[in-house]
Amino acid sequence: MKILLIDNENEIRQVLKEMILLWSDENHTIYEANGVETGLIAIQQHQPDVLLLDVEMDDGTGFDLLKRISEPMFQLIFTTGHNKYAVQAF
Repeated sequence: MKILLIDNENEIRQVLKEMILLWSDENHTIYEANGVETGLIAIQQHQPDVLLLDVEMDDGTGFDLLKRISEPMFQLIFTTGHNKYAVQAF
């Protein structure tokens, strides 16, 4: 399974990666991006099965990124510490 982590904080990406590798019995290929623009490039290049997406990043929001994808072909998990985005995420 191909997993893409998009978060502007390197420490958060590393923790998510460690959690995935620790708790999963499957082999995963994990890719990383640090913002909207790098995330869009990574989505095109890697065609992930699962996207773990932060909401607030330096160059926009996860919602901005999603608006620029016409037909998402991945499962989406929002990863944010901001509960104010919960309704919008649903």
